[in-house]
Amino acid sequence: MSGSQKYISVGPIAVESRHVTGAILAAGASSRFQSPKALAIYQGTPLLERILQCLASAGCTAPVAVVGAPHAPLLERVAARVPQVPVPDQARPSMLTSFLTALRYAREQKADVLVVALLDQPRVLPSTVAALVAALQLEMASRRANGRRWAVPRYGGRCGHPIVGCVRTMGAQLRNAHDGLTLRTALSRCGERLEVDVDDPSVLDDLDCVDDAVRLGIVPYQPD
Repeated sequence: MSGSQKYISVGPIAVESRHVTGAILAAGASSRFQSPKALAIYQGTPLLERILQCLASAGCTAPVAVVGAPHAPLLERVAARVPQVPVPDQARPSMLTSFLTALRYAREQKADVLVVALLDQPRVLPSTVAALVAALQLEMASRRANGRRWAVPRYGGRCGHPIVGCVRTMGAQLRNAHDGLTLRTALSRCGERLEVDVDDPSVLDDLDCVDDAVRLGIVPYQPD
């Protein structure tokens, strides 16, 4: 091992540590939620800031929020402390457009691994994100020709979020992806996914409407 290389422990072995960044997809209109989901409050903190802190605590360098036209001006004013990257000028950015914006940011950062979080799972633990990243890094270190290059968490036999992926592989496979595709269909181009068992039921959260907020103990944003 070269002295200039950095390694992380994954179970009983060590693998080369890679540059990891993260992004929160926050460009949607939150129409069913009836207010900007990114600014809803959980345990005293806006969701956007809470998820950003989670990504940073999990080891992501310079995580950002991907924002779009529906709420971008409000987010710039209310959540000015959160680093933001805009999607291309669209009235209603798709999930795929937001994901590709995050991927472009990761390439600009020269990151090897990208963690993509959604506002729908604001309670995910930093340790869960770190476990996902470690599992994918171990898979990448194997250098198998058929090695999996993106991962999701699994709890109780069901898969959830966030998504963690190899920037190089996803960039190559999604180069020609277009808005006619769903994010799920586009990701299927990246090969088989790695499903990582985690002890964190919040990976299955689905914050879609006000009733979900009540169930999860989240307070919707109310302007002054």
